Amino acid sequence: MSRACSARRLAALVLLVLAAPAARAVDLHALLGAFADDQLVPAYRGFAADGAALAARAQALCTGRPDAAKLAATRTAWRDAYVRWRGLDAVQFGPALDLRVGRALDAWPVRPRLVDEGLARGPATLAFKDVGAQGKGLAALEYLLWDPARGEAELLAGLAGARCAYLLGAARELAHEAAALWVRWDPQRGRFAREIAEAGHFGADPRHPYLTERAALGELVNRLVAGLEASAGRRLARPAGLGAHGDPSPERFEAARSGATRAGLLAHLDAVRAVLNGPGGDAGLVAVLRDGGHAALAARLDAAGQAAQAAVAALPEPLAAAVVERRAAIEAAFNALLALRGLLETEVATTVGVTMDFNENDGD
Repeated sequence: MSRACSARRLAALVLLVLAAPAARAVDLHALLGAFADDQLVPAYRGFAADGAALAARAQALCTGRPDAAKLAATRTAWRDAYVRWRGLDAVQFGPALDLRVGRALDAWPVRPRLVDEGLARGPATLAFKDVGAQGKGLAALEYLLWDPARGEAELLAGLAGARCAYLLGAARELAHEAAALWVRWDPQRGRFAREIAEAGHFGADPRHPYLTERAALGELVNRLVAGLEASAGRRLARPAGLGAHGDPSPERFEAARSGATRAGLLAHLDAVRAVLNGPGGDAGLVAVLRDGGHAALAARLDAAGQAAQAAVAALPEPLAAAVVERRAAIEAAFNALLALRGLLETEVATTVGVTMDFNENDGD
């Protein structure tokens, strides 16, 4: 081969290399900004509005004589708040943990004894901040608003007096906690949204929790894994008696009285997939992997998220009956959640360079 021919081939090869599209940089800044500004800020704003609406509906229910229309409106407001919170709980960190709001709002199952003690003490003067977690919040409100052992007319009759006062007090406490969270997340009053969106851009100032983008990403991945563990374990395996959880305890299914168990699990998966795929599919964890040269892993993560969402959507309501009649559907959802969790905490965490150190009890 002549030197001239070799030179021409080398020149052609160089031109091909130069013309090839360069791999896009892994844009963690875009992912964190979308997560904070487009996902969490609107959700916390919405949860504060849900809390205020629930308190207002409870006030209307307890003003004058409770009736079916007022009860239905209050139940709808409860469901809105519950479903929104389930999505927020999927990636709970920051102010929710600092203020221990998760425990105050979301301790399941309810303990009727705590509610009865509050009724006996006189709910009109009861300080709900001193009530045990399982005697207030979403679980206690559901307990008061639904009772499968009683008809609607009997339930409405029972809401007179102290019972309605307790309901109203618990609803106002929830609204107060939701508003306090929104103050921390509101870009005009708090700072936590900026701490995430601008992670790694504050220099070495130790007052900021995330001195690098990777630190904020690590927190995010850990919280995703912890949330999936909670849904797979506490919300499915434990009440259904899967794995090492012994005999089924269907009464422990979260939000079983209201029939909102599946809706809550779906809200959780919607929030997880928003982190995985981002708005428009271009600012999520899947895109970060794909643009970083890990297209196969990105595709598997996307597929695992879709599979988990589809398995949860296929769950029959009520889940308490499905423990016997449709157990395979519960097992399929449980396994899909575990598969997504496993992929995140192993291959994804290793690939994006974060350390897994979540505690499954975090946020309780």
